[in-house]
Amino acid sequence: RSAPIVAAFYVIWQPGGLEALRENAEHLTHVMPEWLHLNRAGTGLDFRDWDPELTTYNRDVVSVAKDHRVAIMPVLNNAEGGAFDPGRAQVALATPASRGAIIAAIHRFLLDHDFQGVNVDLENLRPEDNAKLPVFVSELRDSLRDDSLAVSVDLEAARVKDLGAALAAASDFVVLMTYAQHGPGGAPGPLSGIGWFDTVLTQASALVPLEKLVVGVGNYAMD
Repeated sequence: RSAPIVAAFYVIWQPGGLEALRENAEHLTHVMPEWLHLNRAGTGLDFRDWDPELTTYNRDVVSVAKDHRVAIMPVLNNAEGGAFDPGRAQVALATPASRGAIIAAIHRFLLDHDFQGVNVDLENLRPEDNAKLPVFVSELRDSLRDDSLAVSVDLEAARVKDLGAALAAASDFVVLMTYAQHGPGGAPGPLSGIGWFDTVLTQASALVPLEKLVVGVGNYAMD
């Protein structure tokens, strides 16, 4: 059996996030800061949320994690202003060359900063791009493997049946998004109703090896 993974996402805009990390770092194995984004053109990376000159306490996040031997796996996503943009993801995933450019930039970033891997969180993809996501994750993992850098991927509940097995095979572990059942723009309801949670987890456990399955818990609320 693989060692349990107890990971936490971290965002620079959450008040109290750094203090929460300090209080809980001893219980964590991984921290996943939302530091990397595809740029608007989809041709490279946007590092603004990482830049310690703009957000000085990012240095403290690194320090706390390293002091507690918590693996740092920055999140790569296609979001800006809280919205996931399928257009920039489509450009990035389109060809071996476009994927390779993004992968090379990620690889350099991780080595330059002595981080331990990357978490891939590409969401709201266009239907024709869903099948390209496991290809990208697999190519990324192949690139990082020689430097012992890990690749995890976030799996949307709606994509479990069609992508669960492929993403599990392509990555080191999968974070199942058993949250966000309801959210802005839709009808009110629970973030993770018991019946819905059970259904999603049952579907995923049939497709993702249990040693690669990390169950996501939404530690937030909405009014």
